[in-house]
Amino acid sequence: MKAGIVTFHGANNYGAVLQAYALTQWLAQHGIEPEIIDYQSRVFDKYKLLRTWQYKKAPYMLGVDLIKFHGKKKRNKGFDAFRRRYLPISGAVYNTESDFNGITGKYDYFICGSDQIWNPVLTKGPDPVYYLSFVTDPRKKIAYAPSIGLKELHEFQLAKIAEYMSSFASLSIREQDAIDLMQPYCEQEITKCCDPVFLPDKACYDAICSARYEGKQFAFLYVVGTAAAFKHVIAYAEKMAKKNGLQLYYLIDGDKTFCHIDGENVFGCDPCDFLSLVKNAKYVISNSFHATAFAILYSRQFITFLKDGTGSRMVNLLSALNLEDRIFYKESEESAFEKAIDYSGIEQALCAFREPSSDYLLRALGLLPALRREADPALVSQRRSNLSELLSFVEWRRQACLVRHRSPEIVAKSRSGGVFTALSDAILADGGVVYGCRMESPEKAIHCRATTQAERDLFRGSKYIQSEMGDCFKQVRTDLGNGLPVLFSGTGCQVAGLLGFLEGVDTSRLYTVDIVCHGAPSPRLWREYLKWMERRFGGKISEVNFRDKHYGWKAHFETVRTGGALHRTSVFRVLFFRNAFLRPSCYECPSSNLRRKSDITIGDAWGIEATNSPLNDDKGCSIVLLNSDRGRALFTRCQSDIAVEPVDLEDYLQLNFYAPSARPANRQKYWDYFNAKGFDALAKRYGKGGPFVRIRDMKLLLKAGRR
Repeated sequence: MKAGIVTFHGANNYGAVLQAYALTQWLAQHGIEPEIIDYQSRVFDKYKLLRTWQYKKAPYMLGVDLIKFHGKKKRNKGFDAFRRRYLPISGAVYNTESDFNGITGKYDYFICGSDQIWNPVLTKGPDPVYYLSFVTDPRKKIAYAPSIGLKELHEFQLAKIAEYMSSFASLSIREQDAIDLMQPYCEQEITKCCDPVFLPDKACYDAICSARYEGKQFAFLYVVGTAAAFKHVIAYAEKMAKKNGLQLYYLIDGDKTFCHIDGENVFGCDPCDFLSLVKNAKYVISNSFHATAFAILYSRQFITFLKDGTGSRMVNLLSALNLEDRIFYKESEESAFEKAIDYSGIEQALCAFREPSSDYLLRALGLLPALRREADPALVSQRRSNLSELLSFVEWRRQACLVRHRSPEIVAKSRSGGVFTALSDAILADGGVVYGCRMESPEKAIHCRATTQAERDLFRGSKYIQSEMGDCFKQVRTDLGNGLPVLFSGTGCQVAGLLGFLEGVDTSRLYTVDIVCHGAPSPRLWREYLKWMERRFGGKISEVNFRDKHYGWKAHFETVRTGGALHRTSVFRVLFFRNAFLRPSCYECPSSNLRRKSDITIGDAWGIEATNSPLNDDKGCSIVLLNSDRGRALFTRCQSDIAVEPVDLEDYLQLNFYAPSARPANRQKYWDYFNAKGFDALAKRYGKGGPFVRIRDMKLLLKAGRR
């Protein structure tokens, strides 16, 4: 019997190639001939020595590639040699889905997995090949522990993935979070399976592990990601190695890693040496799932730091083995790791951990009798209905428009495309009332009522602080009671609050517009920022522009006026987008999804820069979602004032269309620093952005100076 495997075998990543090796070893041990189908996914492009396609958009990447050229060349050579020697890869190469025509007769079964092959971010959208779309017989399709790797999926991703998953006879996923996410849309039960590295015994790794690091006294640090993002991990490793008198070997597997580390850099080592580093280390310090997995398999003392994308599966693994205390959460818990791990009962726990996964695969391959499960007809029907509803919603929700006001003057005075002006003009022309946000003072934004264009014009522009509502809700209720048409604009939570307040009131003449919101920062941070600027610029601030369009629509510079002088800064922008100072409720915002409560949604048309749209000229453009018949009717009335280009919303999905801004794991660190040292120190340490952000800002300033 022969099984064809589709996985991330071509990624020069230790976990990727070792999990592929492990699965082929397990299959061979059970009498099945494994062969990895050589699908050259675009995921593998990131490992090329020179990533030329990135240089135009990010010129600094050329410098990164040149600096790391020799290390990457050594690494790539080692990975290529490993694949040739240890992975049974097909002779034929497949580049596109159409290349797979006629392949189904070559294999008895097809297995997709493991690794993050179902992560739509990595694969630039769900890749049908990784769902075995070329296999027509569901009985031949086996999903073994693929990972989605994301906590949130927007409806477009969710619908496509669920549709692809529905064609499997044997379906499993690696993380419980992903099962909980997908099960409501899949008729068949989804099994939770462990990573393939746990399937075979340790002997299969000993057979390929090099002897390079045998007999040495060292700690091994392995970080997946940038050194800048994981400074705390590096600092801990340096301290542990010094405290225990050990040499520190380190491997930082990511870009932008130019920092001093007190140890020996082993970047470029091949997978066999990677195993040797883990097997022979006195301590393994990492944020990597697979480094943690092999530390357990080799009974090493280890410490694990969580990171986005692998956090849930790391916690699931360590919880199953009663090793949760090896997760590093905060510095105050350092002493917890001085206690050595007792591995006496771990092997038995590992057997219990891998057995259900092994049985699942044996049943899927027909080597064990299939379990007889009586499906609940009502549950199956509900899941089928859920998927049908989701697909219908996605088809409707794809409709969106790029919009810009036809008046250049209005566009120049607006933050994006001037859509709000057009909508509110229609309401004012009917003798109606408009509600929006304006700056009452540099310190405070307020929501208020406008009955004229001059009053309405004060609502233009971005305000990156939360407005005070005052008695606006009561005024809206009064206006509606008097038969006036009302346009209310605000954030999603403000619109939801208004609609809740008006429950039982006739809202047939109410039009609601919400903006795509990143989150509301701390009012205290904003006040301290203003004081800091007044000290810096030597005068009382009389005016604030949160995003000065003089520097371009895509720029995020603040300008403030003191006396007759204008001053430009970007400190608040940098702190704002760190997400650390957003209000706690913003991390769980129920309005950050495509099921908007408003009639119309307006946002910046991020994504237009990758198109040939005539509206892509850095003057400002809005993305508009029409969420109701009432919203469509109002939008239609504005057609003479606006230029409209229908687009597929999926090409313009910014994060807050489908998920709240993420809460940083180290959020408290920023607050502790702010509370202890004040805003001056905070701005100096955290308000500058990285070197590449500063280079981008300089380019924008030079461009603005030429206007």
